[in-house]
Amino acid sequence: MKQKITFLSLLFLASVMLSAKPEKYPQTITVKKLKQWIDTCKNLKIIDVRGEKAYHLAHIKGAVNASKSKQLFHIVDTTSNKKNIYVIYCKKGEMSMQAGAMLLNKYNVKVYSLKGGFERWLQKGMLVAYD
Repeated sequence: MKQKITFLSLLFLASVMLSAKPEKYPQTITVKKLKQWIDTCKNLKIIDVRGEKAYHLAHIKGAVNASKSKQLFHIVDTTSNKKNIYVIYCKKGEMSMQAGAMLLNKYNVKVYSLKGGFERWLQKGMLVAYD
């Protein structure tokens, strides 16, 4: 009897896992490509998901801060259209992948994560804005 219950539990768990919607993740974008897009793309929205203090010390020009998921969703809710491209960055590129996945799975918009994050932006000698 115990084996039957265990087997049924495993069967149920497997069916749930197989039917679950696979999570989407954003593509990455290089510093060089992002710089090109900043210069040429009118529908580009850059989102900094680092903390507010880090954002105010220095950020990519034109970026808005969304250190909380509620802020991130608000930005997309108020700016969303099919032509927009969202580029998200954090310190190293890990947290922005998670934030991008949240956006893709909730809104199915065009989202990219900056490869190497803000640290890579600085390493490449790109300009920053200050508040």
